[in-house]
Amino acid sequence: MRWLNSADSVARPPIERRSTGSPSATCRLPSSTGSVGAEQGPSVHVFGDVDGVEEEILRFDCFDQTPHYHYGFSYIDQPQVMIDPAATGDPLEWVCGRIETRLAEMLEKAQAGHLAASCDAVRLGEVATELLARGRALSP
Repeated sequence: MRWLNSADSVARPPIERRSTGSPSATCRLPSSTGSVGAEQGPSVHVFGDVDGVEEEILRFDCFDQTPHYHYGFSYIDQPQVMIDPAATGDPLEWVCGRIETRLAEMLEKAQAGHLAASCDAVRLGEVATELLARGRALSP
């Protein structure tokens, strides 16, 4: 698995790698935020091997107007799931909480449960904390 932060419509700048504590997983942390149309904010992408192909397994778009996420973004036809800031609070904070505490379950739902074993709880907590700090530092 790897993590990165970028928007589809902007060039992807160099990003830092962090180990997730598993030999089969790496983490990419954001170095910028982007915009898609009128939307602004970070996107967090989770990639991993699905049937021998590196796929975008989860995508969290922490946009300012319509925050949402996708399961199996590049390989299964799933509708986006809206994030309701009135119920969840700050979308980036909510996403980091999911990464820290619910990633294995979300991988299962995205038909990538075989990667759940690489979820090191301690390391994911560190990754979520660093991702939140980086996202906050990049926000206008």
